[in-house]
This record gives sequence, C-alpha cells and structure tokens, in this order.
Amino acid sequence: MPAMPHVLIVDDNEGDRYILSRLLAKTGEYSSVAEVIDGQEALEYMDPQGSSKTAPDLIFLDVNMPRVDGFEFLERFELQRSRPGAPDTGVILLVSPHDPRGHRERALQFSSVVGFVTKMPTNSADLLRQIGLGLSADPS
Repeated sequence: MPAMPHVLIVDDNEGDRYILSRLLAKTGEYSSVAEVIDGQEALEYMDPQGSSKTAPDLIFLDVNMPRVDGFEFLERFELQRSRPGAPDTGVILLVSPHDPRGHRERALQFSSVVGFVTKMPTNSADLLRQIGLGLSADPS
C-alpha cells in the first residue's frame, strides 16, 4: 500500500460517511477519500472500464445497505480483484460493536477483507488503533 493511500467509503448512512471521512482526514494518513452510498455504486467506482478514477487502496465497507449490500459487494468484488492487473485493494468492514449477526466471521471467507472497525469510532486515534496504524498526535 502506498504511503498516502486513497480510500473509498461505502455506506448508505450520510452521517456515518461524514464522520468517518472527517476522522480519516484528521489522521493525515490518506491522500484522498471518496464516498459512495451502496455496493452497486462501489462496484461501478471500481470498474476499470473507461474510468479515470484512482482505484482505492482501502475500502471501508458497511454491511447493511440497500440494492447491493456489503456481502454481495464482497462476492462480486473478489471476482473483479482476481482479474490480471486488478488493484490489490483491501477492505475494512464496518461492524456493530456486538456483531450479533456474525458479520466478522462471515467476512473472513473473503481474501480482500483486511480488518474490521466498530461503527463508529469516536475519534481519529480510536479509528487508527482499530485499523492498526497507531497515532502519536492529539486523539481528539
């Protein structure tokens, strides 16, 4: 992954996208953050056919979304990702604190899933701790 990765947030909740985007910006660890509202838009964003968009290095993915949910996205994304020349994009799943539906366990069957973040982290330090980057700056 590049030193300043490009991130894609996939979540149907505008407030959650806003909070995560702001926390990511505060970390200073990312070059840019794009947002889409569901798995269908994410698949279209990731489609290399005629796209001038920068492929994300990391995707933050909600599970419960309309049209194409997180797991359907992962199934289709794994097919895209297996093509020659496809970017090696990792996915961090946004999960509820108690994970009553076993989303973490189910997500582990996908090779693109590189981690989990409890929805929603309260500050940038918490977010970075959850994704394993650490933060030495002010945690607010």
